[in-house]
Amino acid sequence: MTDQKKILLIDDNRAILRAMKQLLTGEGYLVFATSNCEAAIRIAAEEQPDLVISDVDMPEMDGGEVAARLKESPKTRHIKVIFLTSMVMQNEAATAGGGKNVYISKMAEHAEILAEIRNQLP
Repeated sequence: MTDQKKILLIDDNRAILRAMKQLLTGEGYLVFATSNCEAAIRIAAEEQPDLVISDVDMPEMDGGEVAARLKESPKTRHIKVIFLTSMVMQNEAATAGGGKNVYISKMAEHAEILAEIRNQLP
């Protein structure tokens, strides 16, 4: 598929990382996955994903810091970021910061997660 969209997943919970990767590859996305935030920043620069889906709360740096570092670089500042969090209630997607940050609950239904991803991709 030449128009295959690339998604970078970042989560320190390997079970969630595996489940999300399986869901997204099953939908035809090319998925890069890592539990390491520094590696994620390097992968984003090298692979130029169309979208990053990042856990918010991680031990080495939080998802907000990852997004800020991506926005600092001319190579990665165009990449959209969705935050995956357990802090947002099930069936709730919240947009904050003037529409710049999108949060999806880790408890959301697959259809809701996929709908938000499609909404964010060009």
